[in-house]
Amino acid sequence: MARSDYLEFEERLHRCFNDEKTNWLDIFVTTKELTAEQKSFLVEFDQLARRVSWDEFFAELKSRNSTQLLFHFAYQDETDLERQHHQSSEQILSGMLRGRRVALVGPSVTAEETGHGIEIESYDLVARVNFQWPIPEERITDLGRRMDILYHCCNGDRPIRGLLENPQFLKTKFMCYERGLESLLLRSFCRDNNIPSLCVSESFRDLTDILRSAPNTGTVAIHHLLKFPIQELFVVGFSFFQDPYYKGYPGDGADPSHWVNQKSPTEIWEHQFGPQLEYFRRLTLSDRRIRVDKRLQEILRLTGFSHNGSGSD
Repeated sequence: MARSDYLEFEERLHRCFNDEKTNWLDIFVTTKELTAEQKSFLVEFDQLARRVSWDEFFAELKSRNSTQLLFHFAYQDETDLERQHHQSSEQILSGMLRGRRVALVGPSVTAEETGHGIEIESYDLVARVNFQWPIPEERITDLGRRMDILYHCCNGDRPIRGLLENPQFLKTKFMCYERGLESLLLRSFCRDNNIPSLCVSESFRDLTDILRSAPNTGTVAIHHLLKFPIQELFVVGFSFFQDPYYKGYPGDGADPSHWVNQKSPTEIWEHQFGPQLEYFRRLTLSDRRIRVDKRLQEILRLTGFSHNGSGSD
């Protein structure tokens, strides 16, 4: 390993650990099939990075003479094979979405007591985000049951293995993921079970440039779905953090501490909600395929926005 390459790699690893910790594993993506030993190695250091400081983490790597091995796992420019896989997956998703009506369902408390479940199930395809599946029985009336497409950030906040161990997950028609701590596991599972999958980290990066902050997975899903020739996108159960998540959803947005004196937070982690709401406003003004539920329509109106579509009462 050339000294200059090593120093560049060490700097990259340090930057990912400190500034993009939830995405540090993406530099270990490889196009080759990993052996069980290699997978175990990556999982071990994945877990280590979440438990210790950078100095402890790097000292452990050096003590095991592992930095060179990690370097050879490092994510390089896409190979022709990767590009072909990406293009093939996009073609599959494009064919699936062409001319279809899609419901994108979020975890906002605003979906409670709306009775949207039957309407959501009537759509050609139902997309959900992160940990919003399986739907608890008591919420099916409002949220529906089906999940055809899942967008997942793979950031390791909650173990994804519980999702994959549910036999009903095999009914998923398409998986969209961002590179993160658990994307390798998710991608491998989808490949082994013939579930088409697509990395949407490019959409995440594009939105980060537009918003100048990190987008939530729901915003990534909206941005990505509208790239395809869909007939309609029904956005339901999203409020851009004007309201909390519904009780029981395993995400930071359900933490009451973020709503001090009943005021909505302006940001959680690196997610700033004002820019995302403004971005969505612009989309609704320019893309008539978007339809929103009643609460989101109200949020757009109260914040001085207008919208072409309307939701059901």
